[in-house]
Amino acid sequence: MLPLVYDEELRKLAAGEALSKLTQQDQRRAELVKLRFFAGLTIAEAAQALGVSQSTADNDWAYARPWLRLEIEGHAGGDGEPEGAGRKKPTGGHRGCNEA
Repeated sequence: MLPLVYDEELRKLAAGEALSKLTQQDQRRAELVKLRFFAGLTIAEAAQALGVSQSTADNDWAYARPWLRLEIEGHAGGDGEPEGAGRKKPTGGHRGCNEA
């Protein structure tokens, strides 16, 4: 079994690589992640810093968190995106509503 410190270092490396990949695919979402994780901003503060509405920041955060988690865990699909991520981007509709 590998030491815990080694495992943590590998996760940090994977997180950095995942964030770089997200930056290439969607710079705004990556910037939101950086503002939340590294600057400690709230969603509202990050939205203001990015010049987007809070609902847009909420949607971006809801996409980015599981996307990054799946990338870090190595569960990428054949198209380079984690399974289920990005297949259907939010349309700005109401939260919880299913459109036919």
